[in-house]
Amino acid sequence: MDQHKGNMIATYSESRQGNIVKAGSTKGFMNLGYERYSLEKTSSRQKQIQMVDHIFELLKPEVNEDIADVGCGIGGAMTRLLSTFSVKSVTGFNIDPLQLEACRSLLEEYRVVQRAHLNEVNLEEEGLRGQLFDKIYGIEILTHIRNKEKFLQHLYNGIKPGGRLVLAYTTLARPFHEFRGEDQEFMLKIGEYFKETPEDFLTERDYKELLSDVGFREEMTVNVSDHVFPHRHAHMAKTYAQLNSKNLIVKTVSSYYWKNKERCDIDYLNTFLKDQIAKHQCRMYEYYLTAWRK
Repeated sequence: MDQHKGNMIATYSESRQGNIVKAGSTKGFMNLGYERYSLEKTSSRQKQIQMVDHIFELLKPEVNEDIADVGCGIGGAMTRLLSTFSVKSVTGFNIDPLQLEACRSLLEEYRVVQRAHLNEVNLEEEGLRGQLFDKIYGIEILTHIRNKEKFLQHLYNGIKPGGRLVLAYTTLARPFHEFRGEDQEFMLKIGEYFKETPEDFLTERDYKELLSDVGFREEMTVNVSDHVFPHRHAHMAKTYAQLNSKNLIVKTVSSYYWKNKERCDIDYLNTFLKDQIAKHQCRMYEYYLTAWRK
């Protein structure tokens, strides 16, 4: 590695650490937002909270329950759960120590850290380390998991009999091979960030089969794509209109795609997304909330 590239990566790492810790003490949420079609203007943070609240509606937290947040991020959902419901405890699992540091700061800020536990763990490899929970939820974690069947088996083993699992995830709107060549190329570019191949691009049917094969029983699945994507696409289109003359890089698909520019061809992604907005063909993905029982 040449010195220039090494300096760039070091700068990125330092900036990332500062941004994550700062986010943990102020915002706390990394998930996509949920628009309830209110006539009142809502901020990105309000939309993220609305998404988390909908997830908790499916989770149905109860008094004295031990709950796990798999892929807890920087603590927004954990903090809201502990602040809103009289559960016994919430245990967060995350592979990233910087995010866990920010998560702990947020829990302390809201004075709910006494009922919280944090674990730095590779969930795909280590699972929940033998712990058992009444309920488990995971928000947008499946995108980061390569062996999804193994991961879901870990979750099944970590839930008490009769316990509930709630997941929020993005799927393909239809099988990968049914998309046009340019759409497939775009998906592969996005997949480079997550080290995904076409075999990792799953539909809702694929996820249901995986969950059923592991042993879970479906309670409810809700397609919330119409609440998640339209306002984001409208925001992206507006941003392009504002910045088109300045020829600036737009960072509106999802911020983490752009944190390491060496992993993605930014010019390609922006050009393609602009074309999709112009053609009104943005719906390549669907967003689901789903509840399952052991």
